[in-house]
Amino acid sequence: EGSFGCVYKARHKYTSAIVAVKIIPNAETNGAGSESETDKIMGEIDILSRCDSPFIVGYFECFMKPPTKRLGNAEMWIVMEY
Repeated sequence: EGSFGCVYKARHKYTSAIVAVKIIPNAETNGAGSESETDKIMGEIDILSRCDSPFIVGYFECFMKPPTKRLGNAEMWIVMEY
């Protein structure tokens, strides 16, 4: 478990590269404080996307996964180097 969500080991379908995927649940909640949390997450993504250091995990992409159930919540998926 990492900050904001759980991290999983995965394999990129087309390149077979091993990656880490951070899944952040309830990415589109409208509850109190959600804007502040979203700002923190977007700040983390911004920093990761600009860093080029052997001491900081590499960033590949980020996307929103729509809800899988009618009343479910969206998830934000951040794909990073493993």
